[in-house]
Amino acid sequence: MGYGTRFEGCFTLDHPLAPAHAAYLAAFADTRRVKRDAALTAERPDPVRAAVGLAVGPDGGYFVGAAGDLGQEPGAPDVVDYNEPPGGQPHLWCCWRPTADGGGLHVEDHGYHYGYVPWLKLLEAQFLRPWGYALSGEVGYQGDHERDHGVIVATSAGIQRRPAGGPTINGNGYGKYERGMFLRAMGEAEKAFMAFAYAAAWSPEWSEAIWQHGIAFGQAGEAEEAFVLLDRAIALEPDPAQRDTMINTLARIKNPVQAP
Repeated sequence: MGYGTRFEGCFTLDHPLAPAHAAYLAAFADTRRVKRDAALTAERPDPVRAAVGLAVGPDGGYFVGAAGDLGQEPGAPDVVDYNEPPGGQPHLWCCWRPTADGGGLHVEDHGYHYGYVPWLKLLEAQFLRPWGYALSGEVGYQGDHERDHGVIVATSAGIQRRPAGGPTINGNGYGKYERGMFLRAMGEAEKAFMAFAYAAAWSPEWSEAIWQHGIAFGQAGEAEEAFVLLDRAIALEPDPAQRDTMINTLARIKNPVQAP
């Protein structure tokens, strides 16, 4: 599994990042964002974070002092869940990082950069704006699926993704979709439901994300909400064969064959 996205261009800041701010944002992108016990995390040394005056944050979400290769330390005593990001953070890795001159933000290379719009909004709201920076510009994106392309625009009015290829899969919800499928297979139905809800919210053009959210509603016993979402997924699905499969599946869900 995995879904890649390529980016072209970078966003510009109204003035270059101070060295401490640039160092923190680079460290934030370089460390795995894992759910932590904030009280234990606060006792750990974290000079890069301390230099910008940040607390450890909910679930230790602002901590960047992790040890090991790229800050991946599954055995650390403060790690609660190595495979779950802190509350409010969209994925285990932040794809945006400062440009070499500190004058903007960019994504360095092609890869599985999930949640790129929510990550950008988080950086802007929680770090850049409080530190006194304004973000602007336009970055193009192209996902692995040919229809998944468009631009991300940052202005004083906010950050928007403007898809140009029509309804399709995209990298904003894919990471949570993957997580939801894993959690469902592990029998963690409630956590899977939340993951699919996130995927559907950030991928409103992707029929599969909406479909799995609907299935999760059905598994939770909420048939009315489930059918609304499943019908929406069918309407969004551009592939006729897949759409027919979804229609037939929904018909079986609504009218299960009774055993004799």
